[in-house]
Amino acid sequence: MDEFLAIRFIALKNAMSEPQERDSDSHWRKICRWYSKNFYTPLHTINDLPRLDVLQAYYEDVYNDMSDVELHDEAQRLLKPHDLDAKLEQAIEDKAIDLIEKEVKEANKNKKSEEDQEEKIERLDVSPEMLESLSGIGKALQDIGSSFDNGFGLDN
Repeated sequence: MDEFLAIRFIALKNAMSEPQERDSDSHWRKICRWYSKNFYTPLHTINDLPRLDVLQAYYEDVYNDMSDVELHDEAQRLLKPHDLDAKLEQAIEDKAIDLIEKEVKEANKNKKSEEDQEEKIERLDVSPEMLESLSGIGKALQDIGSSFDNGFGLDN
């Protein structure tokens, strides 16, 4: 397809779309054409103007042509929360990010604890196998102590 035909299709699609469905570039080009016609400004120079000034002039002109009822409806539309589903989805994503962050912090904390333990082992110059066997002795001593508590001791 040649590029002129492709551009015509794109322009036709944008012209047939509802204003809220158009991409922002298409909407900006429409505003530039409006500004050029109303202020007798060459189209290619409008991008050199402050965009906020161009937009304010456009929307003031649009609102000047509206009735009081239309202005009230427009104010309500602008004030109501935009796309509640998108906000809900964003909140869910934020919650998921918070959970992931919490898991990462916990994993980092555990890793730090493991690194600290390994550092202590290195400082003591004790092998991990020796530490494990000492841990087993501690458990055995606890078991022996609990058997004394269960009536096998001398305190009966």
